Amino acid sequence: QINLKCKDNKKCDLVFYGPGVERIAEEVKKKFPIKNQLIFSSDTMNKKNSQDILKKIVDNRIEILIGTQLISKGYHFPNLSCVGIIDADMTLKGGDLRASEKTYQALYQVAGRAGRENEKGTVVIQSYYPENETIQSLGDLNRNQFYENEINYRVSNFLPPSGRMAAIIVSGNNLEKVTHQCNYLYRAIPKISSLEIYGPAPAALSKLKGRHRQRFLVHDKKARNMQKIVNVWLSQSKTIPSVNISVDIDPYSFV
Repeated sequence: QINLKCKDNKKCDLVFYGPGVERIAEEVKKKFPIKNQLIFSSDTMNKKNSQDILKKIVDNRIEILIGTQLISKGYHFPNLSCVGIIDADMTLKGGDLRASEKTYQALYQVAGRAGRENEKGTVVIQSYYPENETIQSLGDLNRNQFYENEINYRVSNFLPPSGRMAAIIVSGNNLEKVTHQCNYLYRAIPKISSLEIYGPAPAALSKLKGRHRQRFLVHDKKARNMQKIVNVWLSQSKTIPSVNISVDIDPYSFV
C-alpha cells in the first residue's frame, strides 16, 4: 500500500508500508467468511500453541494460512497447494547491497511451501517491480540465472567477493561525543588508491537501545586485507572512551 501524507496542503510524502498479517486476516475474512483461517507468526507459534497449530494444519483443518516469513522456516505443509506473497519485493529497496540475494532466498523458500506432495503448487507474487531481474528469475524458478545476474553485477561493481567492504559503526549515549569521534576518524582516513570511504552518516538504525549510531562504509575495489586496513586507520585516530567503535568486515547486514 502507499500512504499519502500531506502537510499544510503543500508538501506531500509517499510512504510505503506493509499491511501486517492482522490486517490481511481481516480482509481475507471479508472475502472468505466461511473458511477456517489461522495467523502463523512468532506471536501465535509459541511453545504453548505451536504443536496444536501444526497438527490442525497437517490434518487439513485450516483452509487459509496467513503468515509472516516464519512460515518458510523449515515447516512442511503437505496439503498446501497455493502460496500468495504480499509486498514480495519491498526488501529490494533501502540500500542494502545484499538485498537481491536476501529477497531471492526468502521468496524461494516461501514459494517452496506449495505443492510439496501430490498437488501441483501455484505461487502468486505481488510485486512493485515485476521487471526486476530478481523477480524475473524467481518467476522462472531459475536459480542459475539469478546467480549469473548477481555475480556479474558484483564483479562489475567490485563488490564482495570481487571487492571487499567494511562497515564501521560509531555509537554512544551522547550524540555530541559520537559526532566528535566521527570527526576524529574522518581526519584519519587513509589515503589508499582504489579505496573509497563514505561517511560519516546516520546508520539505517540511527538510534538503537538509547544509543546514537553513525556509520562509515569502506569499499576496496582490489580485495586487499580489509582487517589490516581498518586496524591501521583506527590506530591512527584519537578515540573517546565513552564511544564504541565496531567493525564488520564484508557485512551481511547494513543496519
